[in-house]
Amino acid sequence: AAAARGLKTKIRRLYDIANVFMTLGFISKIGGATTSNGNNTKSKASSSKPTFTWTFRLSPHEIQQNLHDKIDDNILVNAN
Repeated sequence: AAAARGLKTKIRRLYDIANVFMTLGFISKIGGATTSNGNNTKSKASSSKPTFTWTFRLSPHEIQQNLHDKIDDNILVNAN
């Protein structure tokens, strides 16, 4: 029971992170848990897990590189 609760908590945290990313415009939901068949119940054809796609203009790698560049620039400025 404790393990199941722990897993549910971890899954909820992932949903929380996804919601923040959606708010910031990094990702958008393209399918999943909120699909209904008109009777307020999930259809069997829909996935029980949400599906997301990256929508931000920079890729995650580009964001990481920009952050590293800014950190390196800041270190050089503070060293002088």
